[in-house]
Amino acid sequence: MIQLVVLGGGRGARLRPLTNTKHKLELSFLGQPLFWHSIYPLLDQISSIVFLLDQDSHSLEHQIDEYLGDGAIIRREAEPLGSGTALRQAYDLLDEIFLCIAGDLIYELGGPLDLTLPPEVDGRVWVYERTNAQAFGITELDQNRIIRFREKPLIDPSESYHVNTGILLIRRSTLLQLTDALVFQSFEQTVLPRLAEQGRLEAAYGIRNWFDVGTREGFLDAQRHQLTGLALQANNSLVAPSSVVRDSILRDSVIDGATVVDSVIENSLITDGVQIQGMTIIDSIIGQNAILEPGTTVRSKIRAHSDER
Repeated sequence: MIQLVVLGGGRGARLRPLTNTKHKLELSFLGQPLFWHSIYPLLDQISSIVFLLDQDSHSLEHQIDEYLGDGAIIRREAEPLGSGTALRQAYDLLDEIFLCIAGDLIYELGGPLDLTLPPEVDGRVWVYERTNAQAFGITELDQNRIIRFREKPLIDPSESYHVNTGILLIRRSTLLQLTDALVFQSFEQTVLPRLAEQGRLEAAYGIRNWFDVGTREGFLDAQRHQLTGLALQANNSLVAPSSVVRDSILRDSVIDGATVVDSVIENSLITDGVQIQGMTIIDSIIGQNAILEPGTTVRSKIRAHSDER
């Protein structure tokens, strides 16, 4: 059993306007908040959970309490200084070896994670092989040692490369050596590359069906995959009990707390009180009481009530 640290800072800029009024980790994914999907596969191996959040996270904290009660510790950043600095500032809360994860991941485990570190290693990063890896950066390996991270490389998108999943095991003592408590530092861009240069970072496998849902494309790709896994009828779509759907065609979509009438919804999420009538919506996320004109088509967009367009 091990301590889990969930990185929940960041503004969720790539999911705006949904994240203008709601924390990214609160967003509903198949009827549950994103943070729950990130931690749920690990619960059997976890002794305690620490959430590192930004100051604008009060409603998310209520959700965490609903799901975990007193089983989680929450630490807020005084100001956003990057994931490396957030970990350094939470040094007093951390065990000597802890598991760290980004809070906006959807993934599956092939089996229990190896949560031990040999003496010559200070960190372990779980990697995942995928095509279209340039958006994530690639992880270069020498057998099981990570030797370099390459951000946004020029590579063939059809080829498979290893990417950093955002799941890692780390020694607390390395934070004192490689971070500053007052200077902006990204853990992924500062700490991990330094460990790789020193030959103290190894790669691990066993993560399956991994998705970074911090973008519209990633969110909908993960949703479509999970819907397929549920073996649903009705064109692979899910309608939550709190929703109303009449005279509509759904394909690879989730309707959660919304009303859809006389519309076509394809590869989309409609949620949070939205009312859709006589519309076609494709590859989009519509939420937070967004107001849309009946009879129109929305394609490849994110819409929310706070959206000024």
